[in-house]
Amino acid sequence: MAEVLTFLMVLSVFVTSKVQNFQHLFDFYWYYPLYLIVIVYGVMKLGFVRLLKQKWLLFVGVIATLSLISLWIHPYSYFQWAKQVAGWLLFGYAWIVIYLLQEEKNNILNIYFSIAFIAAFLTIPEQILHVLDIHITPKKGGGLGLYRCFSIVNEPFPLAMLLIPVIIYYLEQGRVLLANEKLYLLILFIGLFFTFSGGGWLVLVLYFIFSIIKRSSAKGIIMKVVMLLLLVISFAFYKGTQLRVTETLSIFKNFPELPDVQTLNSTNTSSRAIYLNTIVAWKQFVQNPISGGGLGSHGEAYNEFITKPLHDKQIVIAHFNQFDGASGLIRWFSEMGLCGMLFLFMFFRKIIRQSDKKWVASELGFWIAFLIHAGNYFHNGSMMWMQKNRTYKLLEKDKFNS
Repeated sequence: MAEVLTFLMVLSVFVTSKVQNFQHLFDFYWYYPLYLIVIVYGVMKLGFVRLLKQKWLLFVGVIATLSLISLWIHPYSYFQWAKQVAGWLLFGYAWIVIYLLQEEKNNILNIYFSIAFIAAFLTIPEQILHVLDIHITPKKGGGLGLYRCFSIVNEPFPLAMLLIPVIIYYLEQGRVLLANEKLYLLILFIGLFFTFSGGGWLVLVLYFIFSIIKRSSAKGIIMKVVMLLLLVISFAFYKGTQLRVTETLSIFKNFPELPDVQTLNSTNTSSRAIYLNTIVAWKQFVQNPISGGGLGSHGEAYNEFITKPLHDKQIVIAHFNQFDGASGLIRWFSEMGLCGMLFLFMFFRKIIRQSDKKWVASELGFWIAFLIHAGNYFHNGSMMWMQKNRTYKLLEKDKFNS
């Protein structure tokens, strides 16, 4: 039973189908009932008291209490608050149970590596079908006459972020890689390339930077500097990157004012979403610097500070990332203020000071890129949050494919 639940939990990180706006209340993901089953199973096997003593409950309790105070000062929907708190508890305890059941085994990582490889491999036939004008996934141009691939994941960016930890693991092994592992690494890079995700490549850029600073042999430094330069040059000459950087800098000249019609219409959707959600976060911070607007408040604040003023000007806008803030960093700042920033600081401090220094560079790169680009607190990358320092430690104990 534990093995089946572990497999389904890892699969839930990749396959995230949902019922949109279930009963006009919230998006219902298939893994919600799975979380409940895992927790009930954990109570039966491990005992309620052992689960109650986990630090996760204290952390969620502090966040929930601060958010209640924020909602009392600037009343938004308590339902949105309750939904977020319930989600945090469900997700957190489900993964806690899985890790406690696994103890020192590396089953989680073996399963994760296998699914990541399959997901990367499936981008190859998907890309071929796109080129043949057969679109089994959404048709989104990526560049060079190719298309962005989704594989079994809901969007290209989460797919890229899910492949990155495996890629970094193989890169860290260097010349000790077996022949089949080199083939795995090539396919993983192909999958990453076909996502055309700037966020995914950003993780690698940050990884190489941190890795060069932290430690390396002379030969290792030269190799990583070369790869870093190739990535930076690719970023610089890729038109999509140039467009986003230029238009983002341009629209932020108006901060914190709402842009005019011409600016809204001429700016790409990513830059527009980042700018509008940053305005919301800033206004939430000004109202309550200590704890922001409270969990779940960003979507309603967006209506108050963006939708209503623009509709008053008879401007029709799309609600880009209204509820997730278009960025984890923006959302933490908006809904938790300085307290949220303090929690993030403590989190990064723990990564930097962890006992196993070997994987600091990879974890820093992953989390910085994740917070910049991913707005949902635990969506898709949920497993990464719970892995933290355990991700590569488990692999070091029993090398995958060794």
